[in-house]
Amino acid sequence: MEVDSMHSAIERQQQHTPVHSMIDWKSIIVNARSKRHRDSAPPYIVKELNYSDMLDVKTLNEKMTKTLVTRKRRKQEEEINTPGRKELEQNLKNYVITKAYSSPLPISEAKKKDLLNVCIKGIIP
Repeated sequence: MEVDSMHSAIERQQQHTPVHSMIDWKSIIVNARSKRHRDSAPPYIVKELNYSDMLDVKTLNEKMTKTLVTRKRRKQEEEINTPGRKELEQNLKNYVITKAYSSPLPISEAKKKDLLNVCIKGIIP
């Protein structure tokens, strides 16, 4: 499968590159399929995401689950047929997927202290 090939190429590239941050992973992924490896294959494209790109699928899942549970109870009470696929698809169109975060997530003071400590010690350059 193509995804297995991609993961294999990234793992091979990572063996030759030290990883200290997420930025390092970006260069590993891009270089995993560079021109020097295969002339016919373009490099992988890495899209950096921001906190504003994250969607709140947890709330969507809770709403969908609540709807399905309500229908199941209604079926048990009224002994009616469960809704068909088209009805469920129509109900999904009514859901609005909201953004998960309105601002960047902060890190704790303990985490910040730990990260600065490993930089000071030279563990992470």
